[in-house]
Amino acid sequence: MLDAADGIGSAANVENARQLFAAARRQAETEGWDQMLSTGRERLQQDRLIEPGMDSAKYYLLTLRGMNPGHAGLASAIQDLGSRLVANARRALDLKQYDAAHSWLTEAAAVGYTSADSSAVSRELEAAVNQQQFFANVVAANDLKLVKSVTPVYPAQPKRSRPKAGWSSISPWRRAER
Repeated sequence: MLDAADGIGSAANVENARQLFAAARRQAETEGWDQMLSTGRERLQQDRLIEPGMDSAKYYLLTLRGMNPGHAGLASAIQDLGSRLVANARRALDLKQYDAAHSWLTEAAAVGYTSADSSAVSRELEAAVNQQQFFANVVAANDLKLVKSVTPVYPAQPKRSRPKAGWSSISPWRRAER
């Protein structure tokens, strides 16, 4: 409409209207970004970190980052989201829910979160999974091959004090009855 008004109205009035329209657009964008950040923080407080997909803290914060990466307060909100995702990974790891722990860590990495704690949880998860795989890799006795058989050598003292034949199979109570 402003382009159409170019030839009809005065140039000063059209330019003034364009500036007012641009200011209103910037104001609306800023309010929208503020609302998106506010909703993202609400979802953090509600512990709705990644679910539901289009109404979670992750959704609002990453959408805002795509629109205005330098928005005030966004970086701290994403840090909070990342630390909560890693805390969930730690809880899952403690419960030996390794797939869930891996998913939480993947989500933290997807939002760009890195920390010493996330690295530690990642290392602990890798060690736990490796240990689980090690214990799951049991070899059946039938699959083993005897390489060498060795007859045990007993010390001389226990050999001499061994009970005489016939007595070893009778319990001490039975001996008392005889």
